[in-house]
Amino acid sequence: MAVSNGEGGHDWFDVIVVGVGIMGNCAAYAASSRGAHVLFLEWFDLLHHRGSSHGESRTIYATYPQAHYPPMPVHTLICYWKVKPGHEEELTPETGFPTFASYGDPYIYGTPSMEFPGLIKIAMHGGPPCDPDGRDWSTGAAGAGGLVEPVVRWIDAVMPGHVDTAGGPVIRQCCMYSVTPDDDYVVDFLGGEFGKDVVVGAGFSGHGFKMGPAVWRILTEMAMDGEARTAAEAGVDLRPLRIGRFAENPKGNL
Repeated sequence: MAVSNGEGGHDWFDVIVVGVGIMGNCAAYAASSRGAHVLFLEWFDLLHHRGSSHGESRTIYATYPQAHYPPMPVHTLICYWKVKPGHEEELTPETGFPTFASYGDPYIYGTPSMEFPGLIKIAMHGGPPCDPDGRDWSTGAAGAGGLVEPVVRWIDAVMPGHVDTAGGPVIRQCCMYSVTPDDDYVVDFLGGEFGKDVVVGAGFSGHGFKMGPAVWRILTEMAMDGEARTAAEAGVDLRPLRIGRFAENPKGNL
């Protein structure tokens, strides 16, 4: 595709990536590694906090209840809690303390904090619907949509001797999930008049960061080769991730 270079001429690009979050970054890296001339298009400055790809402490896990995973936006809140005195060295990556997820109601996840020594990241997955262009960025009780109290109750029941919940989380950060009705990704060709020229990768938020290394390869192969060889070779069925599933059933895979 030709793009004006502002000097009366045009630059040619093999791949154009719209959105420079974790998936966009990974896909662009994969394409450029194959020799493609890649253009990034991003609305905000790099390292912005308006999406979901910010923060240093990330959870990577290999288990999913949905068989089709390889081994509406909502407003959510990332919370960092103070580790009780005497346990600071226990809840760190260096001592092997693991990331964790509690598949229940509420769904709680956590990980040792790399960016804030002495704190641990524990939060609730999910949150109330929001308008990406009009959310209030509040981290208080109203803006957080009741996302703190369930975490407090969980910590007090599961980790009472290690994490201090008095006074609430020490640090609160707004975050946004771009989720689909069934919480599954969209990985598909846009189709229609665009055919296989446009590949859609979306709806990853909340549990997509860890999938970056796998998804970027799939998206890049679809964009450059017209097929996802890696998924086929690994026996991963991408049909549950089709964009057209919502036309067949508004709830997708539910």
